[in-house]
Amino acid sequence: MLTHQVPERSSNCRVLVWFGASIVVERCLGPAEAVEYSVGMARRYPSLRVTNQPAIAVVPGRGALSDVDYTRPLLLGYVLKHLLMTDGELADVRAQLEEFAKLEGFAMGTIYVEVTETSPAAFGALIEAVNRYEVTTVVIPGRLHFAALAVTHDVKDTFERATGARGVIASLNP
Repeated sequence: MLTHQVPERSSNCRVLVWFGASIVVERCLGPAEAVEYSVGMARRYPSLRVTNQPAIAVVPGRGALSDVDYTRPLLLGYVLKHLLMTDGELADVRAQLEEFAKLEGFAMGTIYVEVTETSPAAFGALIEAVNRYEVTTVVIPGRLHFAALAVTHDVKDTFERATGARGVIASLNP
């Protein structure tokens, strides 16, 4: 299945090749090259979903669009969505992580949201992404977002030793 959207605000496009819910190939190209590349990938991998979308990030909760800066180091996020967290609160947390990335000079990548029903699937996907993209830093809203994964040991320290990436807590106050 090939999905193509022509970007209006950016000169770059993100071509993604999906295996289920996982991204297996990601390329940022100009619009003409992106169309050619996405058609070629769809032909090469007919059973995988290929998307071609503008390289524009939507900042949750604000509705504003800003171009993704691919020259900055990639920052991934992780949020544990507890049972009482509303969608509005989740959007606020996402906006907080986005703002933190901007202030600290990072390009905000995927924010992995862990839900109780599928725990620890998002954490596993985060570890895979850290290793795949050689990410050096992961941001969380607070230490409890890692701590709730295991009661018996410090998940943040284990995560840092296993991946080589450091975990930082988003704090917008200097």
